[in-house]
Amino acid sequence: MPEPAPTLRLERIDKDYGDGPGRVQVLHGVDLTVPRGQLVAVMGPSGSGKSTLLNIVGLLDRPSAGKLWIGERETSTLSDAERTALRGESLGFVFQFHHLLPALTAAQNVAMPLAVRRGRVTQDALDRARAALRRLSIEELADRRPSEMSGGQRQRVAVARALVAEPSLVLADEPTGNLDTETSDEVFGEMRRLNRELSITFVVVTHDEALAERCDRVVVLVDGRVRSDRQVE
Repeated sequence: MPEPAPTLRLERIDKDYGDGPGRVQVLHGVDLTVPRGQLVAVMGPSGSGKSTLLNIVGLLDRPSAGKLWIGERETSTLSDAERTALRGESLGFVFQFHHLLPALTAAQNVAMPLAVRRGRVTQDALDRARAALRRLSIEELADRRPSEMSGGQRQRVAVARALVAEPSLVLADEPTGNLDTETSDEVFGEMRRLNRELSITFVVVTHDEALAERCDRVVVLVDGRVRSDRQVE
């Protein structure tokens, strides 16, 4: 049988902003292939292009040059509507700040990616949200609002929201950066467990070297270029 397509592939990705003398190039010929089920840490100093790279992979921005595949879909020729649909079908997002809607319960927040796709919150979406909360052993939070949760609980709910649509790829931008050391360790441990159990690919931007060493692979960006790419032993 042929090898399955990698979850993510970038080929000679450039990104620049502005024109003429004021033009700034942020990414320079980035190549990256991530197979299904791998957990990759992306590291680098501030201004190295990590967030720009994550925005391009998340289909929130377009590269200036190069090609990007999500699974078997090459995205450069997709319309904005097609990119939005692919993002909803294939990608999940976890941010440093949880971005939960304060007026909604945990279950309603987790159901939001499904509600956006269907135009309303259905009972099926709420059932799937509760199942996602159950995977993280926090189903008891389903009817609580964010103000009734701890920081670690809110971030676990955010992880459940990223997983509810069963994406092939989860992008996490400093997902534990706003948590204390113990809670950070617990939340990342849950992400690692789900990565292994569900074979979901994770790309995690982090400054935390200890967290990066718990991943399968560490990619270091410096000045918009891949400086190193190594497997974690």
